Amino acid sequence: MTKEEFDNTGWTCGMTAEYNGHTYKIASCDFGERTVGLLCGGPGTEGDGITWVHCECVKVNPPNRWKSAGRVAHPLD
Repeated sequence: MTKEEFDNTGWTCGMTAEYNGHTYKIASCDFGERTVGLLCGGPGTEGDGITWVHCECVKVNPPNRWKSAGRVAHPLD
């Protein structure tokens, strides 16, 4: 992703990015540094599990707004 693409992206929840041949959820982004925070950690990982990479190193995928999440359990069920 170029710096111009980063600046013009409509950042929202549910976005993913491809980095080093893998797809990761985007946890955050830093507009000043033009970096993308990838959620790389899993259970048992120390720290926040976020890896920060420069925008030029990733390919950002738009959120899949039409993907069905199935039935979400209600807290009173």
